[in-house]
Amino acid sequence: MAGFYMMDMAPRQEYLGDEQRLEKARLGTFLLSFLDQDWQSLADEAMSLRRQAYLVEQAQRGFDSLRRRFQGAHPLFQREMERLSASADSLYAVGQWAGEMARFHPLLYAAVERVLDRDTGGADADGRYRALLTEIGELSRLAERFHEGVSVRYHMGAGGGKLCYGAKDLRILLYLSFEYMVSQGTAFRRCLNCGRYFIPFSVHTCYCDRPAGEGKTCKSYAAKANYTRRLQDDAARSLYIKQNNAYQMRVRRSPELYPEEEYRLWQMHARSLLGQFDRGEISWEMFQEQTRLPKRRRAEQDAPKTK
Repeated sequence: MAGFYMMDMAPRQEYLGDEQRLEKARLGTFLLSFLDQDWQSLADEAMSLRRQAYLVEQAQRGFDSLRRRFQGAHPLFQREMERLSASADSLYAVGQWAGEMARFHPLLYAAVERVLDRDTGGADADGRYRALLTEIGELSRLAERFHEGVSVRYHMGAGGGKLCYGAKDLRILLYLSFEYMVSQGTAFRRCLNCGRYFIPFSVHTCYCDRPAGEGKTCKSYAAKANYTRRLQDDAARSLYIKQNNAYQMRVRRSPELYPEEEYRLWQMHARSLLGQFDRGEISWEMFQEQTRLPKRRRAEQDAPKTK
């Protein structure tokens, strides 16, 4: 029997669940969870485990390993996995479901990138969405089919009743969530550490709260990295000033050995390298190496070598 899921949207909030329970989360949480999943690898792994499972116990162990991949994912995906566990051929059912989600993933990802990514698209999300539907016929046809698959249900919960969108296909609710975010002007941003989309709390937020290893999140990891970077920036400027002063002193004391024209060329090059380092285009080691002062005097370089 197919599951039936419901969704109610509110400014900055979303309520999703089944006919027994709705769960509240920040608007966009469901969509982000979908974008984070590697659906194609899930589909491939499900079919591979199915071919290898000759006993019921093997199939159950395979299904349990797939279910563990959804630990920490959105509750609706966990509930769908629980529902599929009751199928006569659960691994096949997961493979089919994940395959459908994998085919939908690049379409919705492209829509998010074009419409909800404020950094690349600008503020007119509604205009970009209309243009996108015109350009991508497959997306337009899919949106029309999804709209036809929506029903309205009344959900009675502990906090009162709600009129909810209902659907058997989670892709429909994902698309409705995306459209609602377009209508609200909600924006996503790519995390500067992990590169995945997240919901920024302000226009200045550049890092998400996902785990980044060593018990840190991208935000805390980035804070440490930025601190280290600031120290290196200070060190780069200090090194440039030190080298520049030393070169100036050589030019003043021995202009015949250290022509001012060569010093000016070095100075222009060093300033350019300092700008490249500030923009993260070269490493600290490269900056040190390429701003190094000449090791030998001009006269020593030009002197003929004696055996």
